[in-house]
Amino acid sequence: MPNIPYKAVGDIVLVAIKSAEEKSKGGIILPQDNVNKMTEAATEGVMISCGSKVFDFLDDDAVDTPAVGDNVIFTKYAGVRINEDNELEEYRLIRDKDILGIKEKAETVND
Repeated sequence: MPNIPYKAVGDIVLVAIKSAEEKSKGGIILPQDNVNKMTEAATEGVMISCGSKVFDFLDDDAVDTPAVGDNVIFTKYAGVRINEDNELEEYRLIRDKDILGIKEKAETVND
């Protein structure tokens, strides 16, 4: 992962957004405009950093909270988009209250 010149502060989380697919499931290449719109409306990414007051509103220690490196799900159009001109990856600064959950890896079943 490239060196990111941003750091989240307070109740903010820095999330790397997964790029939208450039091909449909049927193999059709999508126009770049559509890919950009899908990335803009993304609701999933990887938590890169977080501020010192993230999830302070949660009183219960038993509640699972995301950690750096977790795949998180957040509200549509949440946060401020950051995209360096020379970077292919997009980032967002998102409030902790906009994170809805953690996406866990699916377990594989061996027959």
